[in-house]
Amino acid sequence: MQGCIQLGAVPQAEMQLNLLPVDFVSRSIVHLSQQSTAIGKAFHLIHPQPVQSTLLFDFLRSQNYPIQQVSYEQWRNLLMNVANQSSDHPLYSIVPLFSTSHARSQSESAVSLEFDCQNTMAELANASIDYPAIDTKLFNTYLSYLIQNKFVPSHQQAG
Repeated sequence: MQGCIQLGAVPQAEMQLNLLPVDFVSRSIVHLSQQSTAIGKAFHLIHPQPVQSTLLFDFLRSQNYPIQQVSYEQWRNLLMNVANQSSDHPLYSIVPLFSTSHARSQSESAVSLEFDCQNTMAELANASIDYPAIDTKLFNTYLSYLIQNKFVPSHQQAG
């Protein structure tokens, strides 16, 4: 969110957003670490119902952030320019996730990054730890935090 606002651009290509708040992740890790039935199993902390990136991008624009949608190649070039200029930019750490070809990136991701949250869901089923909805309420929480801590300008100042 912060990186997109600072970059002022997002890719036209759809991407899946797999967001989990840190409080959900930390509660889950603590719970899973205390289960004898969890020994020897892999637990992927991913959202079982990711959403499309346009949900976030549309939200940011609805909050008056001047974010333009550009081709994947243009966006990646902007991202690479930022990465070359500053390792402090919020998007710097994700640069390796985006290849020079979006199509190649999607097919590589499908082959090399396979995560399954079935073990996690099964262990959390009786733990009163529910997966949060990825929606505008969650985005508002994140944005409020970023504004409050001056990581991004308030949406009144953005436009």
